[in-house]
Amino acid sequence: MDTTNQTPAVFIKAAKTSISIRALVKSKSKYDFELEALEKKLEKFIEFDFFVMYQPSDGFVIVQKEDGDNAPLAKCIAIIEKHGCLSYDNYTDECI
Repeated sequence: MDTTNQTPAVFIKAAKTSISIRALVKSKSKYDFELEALEKKLEKFIEFDFFVMYQPSDGFVIVQKEDGDNAPLAKCIAIIEKHGCLSYDNYTDECI
């Protein structure tokens, strides 16, 4: 890339964009780390294969891996607090 005709403003703009991208990547890494840590904590209480994800319309949800059904994380945690665990039957009957 020939930079002889570019003004210093172009370089400053590129540097700011680079900093913004680095900040986004760092934030995404932290988000992924925290989500994985939450899944590890929930594993001992949930009796089926699942993962946690964020949906703009519903917030954080637990997704059952086999059929893709999802339910709000808050409802699932309430069932865990009530029953001590989240079975697939509790999940389908009380959360979805």
